[in-house]
Amino acid sequence: MTQASSAPISTPTSRATANAAAVPGAKTPAASAAPIPAIRAEIEKRFAGRPPGQWGIDLPGIVTHTGSRAVALTFDACGGPGGSGYDAQLIDTLRRLGVPATLFLNARWINTNPSLSGELASDSLFEIGNHGLANVPLSTTGRSAYGIAGTSTIGG
Repeated sequence: MTQASSAPISTPTSRATANAAAVPGAKTPAASAAPIPAIRAEIEKRFAGRPPGQWGIDLPGIVTHTGSRAVALTFDACGGPGGSGYDAQLIDTLRRLGVPATLFLNARWINTNPSLSGELASDSLFEIGNHGLANVPLSTTGRSAYGIAGTSTIGG
């Protein structure tokens, strides 16, 4: 679940730059990415006091069907009581076959696996997605999804 706003957010231009900005310890490509705290402060300032424009998973820009025979692979690494493991065989297979995937990493998992997080973020085959600090619905009002209370502020 996400809340969307119509205001544009500047984003890194390459997957490797985006990954490096998202994961501490990732190798930064030639163009240096802005530090995460600076980006966070910019976003919090830009959206302070603005109500969310939309809420849900069926929003403009979210593609659920392409009409083609394509598959998008996404994997979650959240950590916590359920474990902070890593399926090396799966990642090795994706690499060996050249299969791109999006890896959604949670802060708990990144903090438990900093070196591995940097390695995965540096691999151009993978896109790193933000699974948050506590893997809760991203909201600015505390709105819940799937029975889980969401974040209550822009800063989480």
